[in-house]
Amino acid sequence: MAKRGAEADGAETLADSKRQRHEAYAITPRDPPPPQLDLDELLAARKSEILALQRAMSQARSSAHTRAWQLLPRHLRRRAASHNPLRLPRRLRGKAHAELRASNTHAKTRSEMRRRAPERTLRAYIRRRAALQARAGRPGRRWLETHLWHAKRFRMSGEKGASDGGAGHWGFCLAETPFQKSFRTTWRKSAYALLHDASYTAAFYVGARARRVTDATARLQLLLHLAGVAHGWEDEWTSGARLCETVLLDRPRGMHKARASAPFLPALAPLRVLWLPRAERHTRRACLLLVHPAAAWDVQQSLTHALDAIHAEQRRPRHVCIVPQRWNKHVALTAHALDMAPPASIAAGVLHTDTTCRAPTTLEPVDAPPLPPTTGFNVFELVGDRAAHVLRGVLQPAADADRDQAHMLSRVLQHSTAPLPPWLPSGTVLSCRVDDPRLHFPPKNAAPSAASGDDVAWVQDGRPSYTDAAFFEHRARPSYTQSQIDRRRAMGGDAAALTSLDTLPVVLIARTLQAAPGARDLAAYTLLVPRGWGAAFWMSLVHTGALVLGQAQYRTLHLNMGRAQFPHDWISHPAHMRASEAEAHTLRAAWEARPPAKRVPLRPSVCAHPFGGPALWTTLAEQAGTPGTPVLVPSGEAQPSGAPVPMRATALWARRQYEGGLLRSRVRAPVPAGLAPFVLVLLTACGRGAFAAPATVHLPPADTVPQWRHALCPPTSQRDEARRQLQGWEHTELAAHTAIGAVTSGDYALATGHGRALAAITWDAWLELERREAAMPLPERTWGRQKRNRVPLERLVLVSPAWRGVPRFASVQRVPTM
Repeated sequence: MAKRGAEADGAETLADSKRQRHEAYAITPRDPPPPQLDLDELLAARKSEILALQRAMSQARSSAHTRAWQLLPRHLRRRAASHNPLRLPRRLRGKAHAELRASNTHAKTRSEMRRRAPERTLRAYIRRRAALQARAGRPGRRWLETHLWHAKRFRMSGEKGASDGGAGHWGFCLAETPFQKSFRTTWRKSAYALLHDASYTAAFYVGARARRVTDATARLQLLLHLAGVAHGWEDEWTSGARLCETVLLDRPRGMHKARASAPFLPALAPLRVLWLPRAERHTRRACLLLVHPAAAWDVQQSLTHALDAIHAEQRRPRHVCIVPQRWNKHVALTAHALDMAPPASIAAGVLHTDTTCRAPTTLEPVDAPPLPPTTGFNVFELVGDRAAHVLRGVLQPAADADRDQAHMLSRVLQHSTAPLPPWLPSGTVLSCRVDDPRLHFPPKNAAPSAASGDDVAWVQDGRPSYTDAAFFEHRARPSYTQSQIDRRRAMGGDAAALTSLDTLPVVLIARTLQAAPGARDLAAYTLLVPRGWGAAFWMSLVHTGALVLGQAQYRTLHLNMGRAQFPHDWISHPAHMRASEAEAHTLRAAWEARPPAKRVPLRPSVCAHPFGGPALWTTLAEQAGTPGTPVLVPSGEAQPSGAPVPMRATALWARRQYEGGLLRSRVRAPVPAGLAPFVLVLLTACGRGAFAAPATVHLPPADTVPQWRHALCPPTSQRDEARRQLQGWEHTELAAHTAIGAVTSGDYALATGHGRALAAITWDAWLELERREAAMPLPERTWGRQKRNRVPLERLVLVSPAWRGVPRFASVQRVPTM
């Protein structure tokens, strides 16, 4: 008891000491605060401090309190510029020297910078050059001519992650994502110009030679038709004045007219057909097939089957083909793939000049046709409202260029309308001989101007196209290096006189990227540059301020415009299946690596395959009643109809009919066994929500669609009640067996202010959505101003996320595939 009493006394003493210490430090006002504060008196008492702060803030913005390297734009700042004035522009070197004199850091002179170091010897230079060439020529990870520029600013595929350098992307080492965040900047910069190096595109040269040009043209048309090219083999494309954007059909078509349109032909991959203009006195016709490298094997197999079919038909010419032929005349057909990967020496920047290629090594007759090209070329894509003005500053017609071609090129690139002038058809091909872009560096962007009426008459009158085949016959590389041109300029000479004969032909393809409703169309220009000139043109194009896109940014741009991109959204191609399977394994490994208590619970009843993969599409095909391999239904061909829906006919879709949702019926074509038809669609969120793969798409009951439409866009007085109804419907779980499709890629789209996603749904579900849309009553007439960001209400579906979240309403519209 005595011990407990001592503890109580000690606790009271400690509490008293704390209370006394708190009272000693407490602040007690001597006088009560005034009932009102005099603001003028308070400011007058602190006037000197306020003025001093304002003066310090104004002086801090001036250059007196900013280092020289801080005055540069963000994209031009370098770490070495803080202590090396030679890294700064000439106008800032004086300020940098003054700053260095006030510090303990001494700038290096030019002689000190060029002093021989162990790593700057000739032996080390030769060793580094050999190592670069070895890396640039690795099989499966080849470099493009702009690789060294991209490697400093992008994360490259096939460079890290494995001891041998990692796996490449479609056989190349490509720029994937930039080091800076630029997905939002991508769409904002589309008002100016976007630049992408698409030199990894696969190209196939297909040619025919006969005594008569008409025989060669007809045989080449038949070859393209049998290979499965949907369009581009018709007579209107053979002049070479326009580029045809079409698709490659999965199965070769029949030889004769009776069987040409009967079988069902699913779309395999997008394809572009470019006919080469015919040279005078030559009886050879040729065309280029441009395709994504993931579908190069499919094009090669299709051409092989077409050649075999023609050789078999020559032995029994008894039928009339869809393209009239003269089988009793000999026609030689050739088809081979161009090597689009540049030599390792050019990609590594080691070999700059090659004057031996300026003249042929063998003597040929004057009237002999040129040899078919075997080497590839550079493909640069420019997209944006001012992409034409950027190109006009870089492409300067040479003195020896054709006058008509130079005039037409200038008129096309100086237009002020967007995306393309109305008198210029999409896909127009122009060729011209231009000067070395290094002579006019830095380029100056041209000012926009209106087009004249002469150009409109040129298109309407149907005059000969302003293109030739000189580009595909060009073999010469730059004769002078950049150091030689700079040395000539430094000596006070004219660099243009040094390279007055160093000109080259280029090909420019002007087309319009048609966007889905809600986003604006953009002008796109494809610039073809000969081998060895890629770095020279690339540096000039980048200097204009165009934003360079990697693979991820290029995919985001297409998503904002509502366009499908191959092979990410083409579920019928094996490349998509392989990529989706790899992504499914990655998602599953990441999910299993987390502790069980922190894992996101899976919902098999809502999504049978939450990680996606080929099993998801197989399950969707089985649920639709047509089990088999999923294939995409192309636009412009006879389409199947297999489910018991009221619309028993098939649909013929054209590009102009997608926005209005029109439907034309044709004779029904049966679906072969083992094929499950799917349709590419664009999902637009009707409110909140952003969709991502592999979310599933569900078809709601038909009787609830009118209620949904009213709740998604209600009058102002019924907004609260409609919100409560939507919350109740969205929190209702959907069954996995009611899914009609799945999302392939999606995100929030800055172009529309809504979530957007590209998905594939079954053909029967698309016909059911069309039937419901046709049966819906016309919308009531609304008075007053329309909403700036209208909620889409056409063909409503529910999109259920695979992991967590509630289903969201979305509007569906079909995406054209050709």
